[in-house]
Amino acid sequence: MSRLKKSLDHKKIRRLIWLVLTLFVLLGYPLQSMAGSAYYSMVKQAYGTVSSPPVILEEGNCSGTSTIYTNNTSAKVSVSNYALDYDGSNDYVEVPDSASLDITDKITIEAWIRPTAFSNQYPGIVCKWDWSGTNPQRSYSLYLTGYNKVWFMLSNDSLWHDEYSLQSSTVLSTNTWYYIAGVYNGSVMKLYINGVKDAEKNATLTIYSGTAKVSIGASLKDGSVATDETFNGIIDEVRISNVSRSASEVSANWNDGKGKRLEADANTVALWHFDEGTGDTTYDKTANNNNGTLKPTFPSDCPSWVNGFSFPTQTYDYVLKVVNQVADNWTVNLKVYDSSNIGRLTNATISLHDGTTSDQIIVSGGSITQSEGPLYNLAGNATIYISMSNLQASTSGTSYIYVYLKILVPDVSTYAKYIITFEIT
Repeated sequence: MSRLKKSLDHKKIRRLIWLVLTLFVLLGYPLQSMAGSAYYSMVKQAYGTVSSPPVILEEGNCSGTSTIYTNNTSAKVSVSNYALDYDGSNDYVEVPDSASLDITDKITIEAWIRPTAFSNQYPGIVCKWDWSGTNPQRSYSLYLTGYNKVWFMLSNDSLWHDEYSLQSSTVLSTNTWYYIAGVYNGSVMKLYINGVKDAEKNATLTIYSGTAKVSIGASLKDGSVATDETFNGIIDEVRISNVSRSASEVSANWNDGKGKRLEADANTVALWHFDEGTGDTTYDKTANNNNGTLKPTFPSDCPSWVNGFSFPTQTYDYVLKVVNQVADNWTVNLKVYDSSNIGRLTNATISLHDGTTSDQIIVSGGSITQSEGPLYNLAGNATIYISMSNLQASTSGTSYIYVYLKILVPDVSTYAKYIITFEIT
């Protein structure tokens, strides 16, 4: 009877575990790092399956109804530090008009720029601004003036108005990186340079939505590049938002000159990191798909891919999330079982968090200095996130960190193990 009872209990536990264990793995919202792209995949190694390296699920965890969702190559996240270099002649990026870009109230336009020369009188930086003589379509723009100053302009009726035009007091220099931001909060226009408010003026208007395309690196005239209003230099990290970003946020993005990658949030209508490093398209990192095309002719006559601003490290708020859909608490942690080409990684931290953060795996100076994290409680009907922070690479290449996600459910003495492969290029 004792042996029969033990067998029944064992089957009952096994059935219960795998009927309730559902693991969801979703792509998160990444920021940026150095040199390449990254994606994260997760697979369950089923009992009896031959794999490399093999994962043996503990006895009692061999079958069941667990569901694993895996990322694929279409979910790659760029972490390079590329930018686009404009020749000041006719180079620009063209973004088709869309409803998301037709902002009529609060707005923030941001860009990291490095002028090479001031060869034109009014070089456009980020413009929804077509100054056609017959059908003008001016909405909003960041320019430079003929005096090498930053120029933030809005329009309420497609025409230019001095009362909706704001110039910086700061005069820019060549071969120097600047973080510039034009902010309108519904009543005041503000210009920030390198995290500090440089100029402001009162202005009340409804921004004209219009039909102009967005152009980066030039303004447009009659739908084509205005060749006397083209930028000569490098542009990196452009973001357009339908909110007035706060002074503290702008200052944090400047980060005492070290910089901080711009993030996509609920108020971001377009974000271009320019980290593709190749091809004729730069991709919007929001769901709005405001992708840009390198113009006028790729690859012979258009902006060229170059290294961008050297941001210090990269942080991903989460790359995966794990959802416990049952009432029982789980205990989880992460453990490295293998790696490849880690020497190029200056820093990387993989953590679990749900309001509090537990650093699980740490890479420092090209070595894994912490290969297994402390146990972490995943409450019933709750979610935890797997994040990456302080991510930095010293050289180009591809690094792999192979990790067990270990899950212990109540009344079971052995962990279920899953593989997470972090590919960092």
